[in-house]
Amino acid sequence: MAQSFPLEPGEAIVLQVRRHWIAFWPRFLILLALAGLPAGFTLEWLARAGWIHGSGWRVAAALAVLWVGFWLIRAAVAKYRYDHDIWLLTNQRLIGLMAPAPFRSSTTLLNLDEIMDVRAHRSGPAAILLRYGDVECRSRAGVVSVVLRQTSRPEELALRLQQICRPARRERGVGEW
Repeated sequence: MAQSFPLEPGEAIVLQVRRHWIAFWPRFLILLALAGLPAGFTLEWLARAGWIHGSGWRVAAALAVLWVGFWLIRAAVAKYRYDHDIWLLTNQRLIGLMAPAPFRSSTTLLNLDEIMDVRAHRSGPAAILLRYGDVECRSRAGVVSVVLRQTSRPEELALRLQQICRPARRERGVGEW
């Protein structure tokens, strides 16, 4: 997805940022468990209770297949969403490429000389131990322009973002932080 985004002349990708794995794997595993466990336990329970006879197995199996299919589709969409949530940092812009579903996407663009403040946030024991958090970029107007959510090592990313923004700000005569 990153390669398909058109860059301006002289623009080069400096850094590609994705969400931390914690933003995907727990949810994905829960969706997989919701796909298989309830259907399997329900079929086993109905069979042991003796409530399924003859063609009842076909109905129960069809319902189980529908249940499992529904949750597997949800898991596949969660994987798609994780794989298509990318932030590109170029020498001129911060570009957010997000596609929450196969037929829906959005792009966020922010020129580096517009960024006035960069902050990193980590809250909670899991975020501290696993080193993930948010990086917030504020524009000249003081409003939050872009938030890179659940990124790995947010402090290092914020520092890198500031280092890349400085030359872009100097080129356009905006000034230092």
